[in-house]
Amino acid sequence: MPGFARFGRPSKALTVVSVITIIFIAAWIFAERGIRTTQPETLRQLVARSVPIGASPEDVRAFLDGQHLEYGSMNRTSNYSNLRKYGDMPVIGAIKRHTWVSLLMYEDIQIAFIFDKNNRLKTVDLNPVYTGL
Repeated sequence: MPGFARFGRPSKALTVVSVITIIFIAAWIFAERGIRTTQPETLRQLVARSVPIGASPEDVRAFLDGQHLEYGSMNRTSNYSNLRKYGDMPVIGAIKRHTWVSLLMYEDIQIAFIFDKNNRLKTVDLNPVYTGL
């Protein structure tokens, strides 16, 4: 075919520019959309199914250990500005790290297991927290 004879192999410069363009587009998509490993609603449903209202702190710790989530010791809601709406109640705070990651920021999901005065689970407060780089 005579028309194709003038198109030889692409030059090295064209190949390099094409590869750089593809890498740039992939990085842009990653920066914009990121990679999500856990939906907050999915974690909320898992907690609701696994740790019923009225559960003990030991039940909560067993759940957190089973899910390999980081958590701290029993504390008070009054020590946390975002939990003061619950008054001064016992709380166990937990976190699932890096549930969404993009080029410039990431998301963690914080979970607060709030107990009543008899140390029985009263409610669960679950919030995504975003951190920019």
